[in-house]
Amino acid sequence: MKSKFLVVVLFGFCGSFLLAQSGDTVSTISPRLWTKVTYRFKPAKKLNIDLSALYRDLGGEEGKNSLISEVQFNLEQSRTLTVAAEFRHYSIFDVDGLDQRWRARVSATKSFDIGKDDFSIRLGAQHREIIAGGGSARADARFRGSYTKSIKNWKWDPTVYSEYIGSFYSEKPDKQREAEPSTMAAVLGLADEKVEEICTDTEGVVVAANYSCPGQLVISGSVPAVEAAAAKMKEAGARRALILPV
Repeated sequence: MKSKFLVVVLFGFCGSFLLAQSGDTVSTISPRLWTKVTYRFKPAKKLNIDLSALYRDLGGEEGKNSLISEVQFNLEQSRTLTVAAEFRHYSIFDVDGLDQRWRARVSATKSFDIGKDDFSIRLGAQHREIIAGGGSARADARFRGSYTKSIKNWKWDPTVYSEYIGSFYSEKPDKQREAEPSTMAAVLGLADEKVEEICTDTEGVVVAANYSCPGQLVISGSVPAVEAAAAKMKEAGARRALILPV
């Protein structure tokens, strides 16, 4: 069993390496900071189910924070070999809104005892799809080596791992976030500072876009925000706050 797994790992690693070197793939190395909380229960003798919540700080190629919910099914083949199926939901926080994705992964992990410590190798393949927001569908082949250091009289032993990622993207084009309709409004007879203050206090995207002369400027942004700001400016004493046809 051990020799067969090592052969699979070797071929998987070579395959992911070649995949990463081809013209249609990307190999990535990026620092990631994770906070993870997991609850494990055991419905059957060799089956573990992990329910996890993760927070990733500026991780991955997106460079954005992510909140992740995860369920993973671990089937123990032997004391040192486990196969797993994992499903994740990502909420990715972007300045333009919230991106949501799901990801599925299958993997096999082989553990090796090193005295009191532990070393494991994980080979996996995964695929992600877009639920809402921007991004692209993507598939990855991943090879990970993990080292767990046991510390005497220490309940939570640290784990250090490195991961090689060979990535290829599906043929689906990037999904762009749907643009929100925008408009403009001309504002007359109100101090520039007051217009800027109202724009700042109005919910949504609306800004002072063009300063024609003192007391006369143009605001622009999303339709609801511009309409709301124009109404507030009329109430504040503007001579006119006219929505422009664009």
